[in-house]
Amino acid sequence: MAHLRASETVEERENRRKSIRFGMARLWTAETLQERGTRRKSNSLQMMQTRINETAQNREANVREMSHALQEWLFGKTKKMLSTPTTYQ
Repeated sequence: MAHLRASETVEERENRRKSIRFGMARLWTAETLQERGTRRKSNSLQMMQTRINETAQNREANVREMSHALQEWLFGKTKKMLSTPTTYQ
């Protein structure tokens, strides 16, 4: 009977170890999933920030182009007006 009790104790210890290993594996998996979720959110935010920055840069470039085009147009109009003789009535 003592031998049977000793083997049950070994079996119980083995079951407890397996349970602990399984629990640790679940905890590791849960942390890993949480970390992945955090990493995905971080990557998504970085991508959004990059898009926002690119959009702002594109707008600035468009404003510069439009300003330059407007200045050229006004300069051309002014130059044309100055070169055209004005007749007063």
